[in-house]
Amino acid sequence: MSTAVAVRKSPISVRTFALLIALVSMFVLGGAGGYVVKGITTPATAAVQPGTLCPTGRHVVVWYTAHAWTCEPQGPG
Repeated sequence: MSTAVAVRKSPISVRTFALLIALVSMFVLGGAGGYVVKGITTPATAAVQPGTLCPTGRHVVVWYTAHAWTCEPQGPG
């Protein structure tokens, strides 16, 4: 007489679950590491007069999305 036993397979394997946890962990650690490095390497901002940033005849142009600035020549008006 034979007996049939139903074996339920989990919808996600242990290997897949471990890889998913590792991927999420690396993403979180990478993000946290980026903030740590940014905090260490970003110098403290000092109060600077706007006229001292660029030579005479030029003005500051700031790109906030790129976190950059440059001196551009004065326009005709």
